[in-house]
Amino acid sequence: MRRFGGSSGNTCSETNMNLLQVLSKIDSTLQRKAWATLIIRSTDRYFVVYRKCNPSSPYSSFTHVEYSPPRDGDQFHMPEICISRYPALGEMSYLKMQSVYILVALNKWRLINEFPDIALGPIKREMANITIARKSYKMSSRKSRMFKFISAFNKLNGYSMGAYPVGMHMDLFRDDEPIENKILFTMPRPKCGSLGREGIIVSNIFVYALLDW
Repeated sequence: MRRFGGSSGNTCSETNMNLLQVLSKIDSTLQRKAWATLIIRSTDRYFVVYRKCNPSSPYSSFTHVEYSPPRDGDQFHMPEICISRYPALGEMSYLKMQSVYILVALNKWRLINEFPDIALGPIKREMANITIARKSYKMSSRKSRMFKFISAFNKLNGYSMGAYPVGMHMDLFRDDEPIENKILFTMPRPKCGSLGREGIIVSNIFVYALLDW
């Protein structure tokens, strides 16, 4: 509701319905005595205009709040059984660990060549997660070590599903954020006509993304 970086995509008929449901079910989205409101739809957000409860002169009697297009879904944790049943998810986590070590090696090279370090905060967080996962590896039986290792690392990350076109946006590394990982899946295009992640349609294929962050 408050992500304006473009990752929620543009407004459409689906987000129109989602916004009305959110406004009706979550009291905190509007003032308690907002009464009648005017909702103006822009390309990437909604402007909800309403009269102030206690207007004061010489200021305007009206104010507004901005909301990004509401979308279904939220961050969730991947159950361990999913990794056991779908090996691609385990490979996704393992490749993320490998990418962390590649970034560590890259920073060593940059240091030798007098370039500044990159993504120090995310690397530090992911290395701490790998260290925790290694403890699970050492405590497990030889037969299940690798599975427990990947599962332990996986539990320290959150997932979200992206199944709608996103707007143009820039992802930034922040000190306390993990490294984002992504895998794309395809399925026959549903009859609803949704475009899928990034608006990618190849022939009659619907594309959506699973993000680990």
